[in-house]
Amino acid sequence: MNKNYPRAFLCPKYTLCKAKKAIPKRLYFTGIFIYIAITTLSVCPAAAQTPEQLGAGQGFSMDSIKPLQIGDTIPEALWHLPLRVVNHPERKDTITLNDYRGKLIILDFWATWCSSCIAAMPETHEVEKEYSEDMVVIPISDEPSDKVGTFLFTNKTVEPLSLYSVTEDKLLKVVFHHRMVPHYAWISPKGELGATTTAERVNPQNIQLFLAGEQSKITMKKEIDTERPLFISDVIDLDDLAYYSVFTKGKYDGLPSGNRLRNENGVVRGRAITNSSILDIYRVAAYQLFEQRRESFNEKRLIINVTDTSESLTKKVNSIADSLLNYEIIVPVHLADSLYSYMLKDLNRYTNYQGYVENREIKCLILTKNADLKKIKSKGGKKENSLFFKHPSILRNYPLKSLIRRLNDYPEIPFLVVDETGYEEKVDLLFSGEVELKELKKDLNRQGLDLSEDYRTVAMFIIEDKSVAQH
Repeated sequence: MNKNYPRAFLCPKYTLCKAKKAIPKRLYFTGIFIYIAITTLSVCPAAAQTPEQLGAGQGFSMDSIKPLQIGDTIPEALWHLPLRVVNHPERKDTITLNDYRGKLIILDFWATWCSSCIAAMPETHEVEKEYSEDMVVIPISDEPSDKVGTFLFTNKTVEPLSLYSVTEDKLLKVVFHHRMVPHYAWISPKGELGATTTAERVNPQNIQLFLAGEQSKITMKKEIDTERPLFISDVIDLDDLAYYSVFTKGKYDGLPSGNRLRNENGVVRGRAITNSSILDIYRVAAYQLFEQRRESFNEKRLIINVTDTSESLTKKVNSIADSLLNYEIIVPVHLADSLYSYMLKDLNRYTNYQGYVENREIKCLILTKNADLKKIKSKGGKKENSLFFKHPSILRNYPLKSLIRRLNDYPEIPFLVVDETGYEEKVDLLFSGEVELKELKKDLNRQGLDLSEDYRTVAMFIIEDKSVAQH
């Protein structure tokens, strides 16, 4: 599994990774390039081995590997399989699981592109430090060594942790099978696969339970194939369903947070929203219902009128497992246009809330013209929309509705912005980059536009306690 890369290429912290802080960046990377170019010439191609070849040398072949199940003993050959690592504190190029035998070993399957994996690493690292005599966490990535090594000493979240990681893995991710990362496989001191979990389950309470032999009390990660309808056996296929709806309470550890469309021949006939708050699920329905009205939904079109502020609807609860929900709906193709109406009815039927669209008179910011707008008509060219994360920021070769949409996404703008210019051409606009209302008005006035407060009757999405809505 080790291609005998030069150590500078694998970037252990004891070499160039630490030295980088004292060397100008341009010279530092130039030095790495020269070092690699020279040392690679001395590497014998015949000595390089692929992960498959190394696995075969240890009694493994990719075709014969079977995923381990909870309670299975780790095969002896797997204990001694060389695993390529980067940034190892003892300057190792490879490690084996056998190096840590007798401890609780948690394999942390991760990727540089996985924000959830990275966000979990600091807390997992603290748990490992607290129980360092009894456990070890080994990060496992299937990405190239140079990519992982560079990431570990440049990413702001993980760089202070001085982590090492297994790289270019092809075998372990098959042996400890999973569909998504992060994924944590727990190997007991006795050498058995004792648990598979999500990140939040790697905590002191569960470490103590596991070491005490009470791993059955730990919530396990049982992955579901998100390509299939949720919580349905393999007997029923998506195309066999005429209508289907499911609503479950609590975080399900075998599903990601997010949502997925269900398509049939290009027609969206279903939606799955997993490990999300009830407010997030209502937002999905509201967004699509407004799209059907050819309007844009945003937070300034949302009115929440609930009496119990302890309810999850009014809190940011994405990290509170008990407050999360899983919901899926599938309708016949000929009813696809009514998908989100059915969805809203489900939410209203099975929760304590009532959501609906209603016209309300509210205070708005009205965008109008106070001069001839010919001077802001776009001159064409490459499109640019850097509103409002650059100073100055530019809207080039876009319609005014792009400005409206961006303004309505900013909490600094206190009211819903409504366009009453009647201008349909694409525009070129320049802003200071400040979203503060006073400065924004100055920028607009300079270009023949104005923002003024007034009341308008607009469509709003209302969420109320069911008891309030019924009276």
